Order: sequence, then structure tokens, then C-alpha cells
Amino acid sequence: MILDGKTISALLIAPPTTEGDARRGRQRGTRRALVGVLKSDLKTIPAPGSRAKLDGWNCVVDEEGVEEEAFTLRIALRSY
Repeated sequence: MILDGKTISALLIAPPTTEGDARRGRQRGTRRALVGVLKSDLKTIPAPGSRAKLDGWNCVVDEEGVEEEAFTLRIALRSY
């Protein structure tokens, strides 16, 4: 996974899924995924809206943000 231009190791917790959304007569699909990253691999916690790339999929950190655990971070991603 690439986050803010840096390559880091990540574990895919929830694979990318597509959610449909209809706005003003047009349909749009939003992909979402959840990844786990070791805290030691990141110097700072990514802010919502930070750009990422996961297996060729361009995405951003979701507004749900990041859940911090003892040694890991759970990062919610969505398409932009």
C-alpha cells in the first residue's frame, strides 16, 4: 500500500466492496475497504482525505478516519 507517497506494509481486513449511490438521476459506486497497519511503519497518523493506493486502486482515507489499537492502526479507505 502507498500512503502519502510512502510504501508501507498493510493487511487487508475487509476487502474492497462497492456501494451504490443515486444522486440527481445518476448512479455512482463508491468502493470501501479496511486495512491494518503497524504503528511502527507510520510516523504520523494519516488524516481523513489523505491519498492512498492499494493494489492499483486510487483511494483516500475515509472520514471515519483511523482506529488506534495497541500496536496497529485500522484505516478505512474509500474511492474518491
